Amino acid sequence: MNSPSRRKIQKAYSDIYAKHSIKDQLRIRELQPEDYDKGYYELMNQLADAPTLSREEFEIQLKAIKEETPIHKIIVFEDEVSGNLMASGTIFLERKFIRANALAGHIEDIVVNCHYRQSGYGKLLITVLKDVAFEAGAYKIILDCKESNMPFYEKCGFSQSGAEMKLYDEKIKRETTKKEGK
Repeated sequence: MNSPSRRKIQKAYSDIYAKHSIKDQLRIRELQPEDYDKGYYELMNQLADAPTLSREEFEIQLKAIKEETPIHKIIVFEDEVSGNLMASGTIFLERKFIRANALAGHIEDIVVNCHYRQSGYGKLLITVLKDVAFEAGAYKIILDCKESNMPFYEKCGFSQSGAEMKLYDEKIKRETTKKEGK
């Protein structure tokens, strides 16, 4: 499989973000170090318990994500008037040996700030993430969600396929819980 050049893909992403940024005072872009101060962890805590890293730890993690995984995009919606982060979601691509060495997209960590819910931003976020994955050459996109969220994702074009299974490393789970002060 011939993959497009990094520059061509980045231009395509920029076009996708610009195309969908027309709603209200909405700016769609990738997560940046400055988002640490714009409430990124407060937004993530609306999704799940997210222990707050120091700014340095946040920047190290963000840099590792961008450098070590070529197609791993954390997309944020920013209210250009208030500067608040409105929503965030992640898309990353997995290289496969099947399907002629195709790419499979994975959507993770979808959250819309509680002050912006029921305004269409969730559906718009999923649309942007789907566009990014398909532009990069993904043949499919998968995501896991709570059963109660399935109707939303069905409205976004997804259909149920299989069941999710999990296994946690208990040592890491205990260490994470301890760091969170629980």
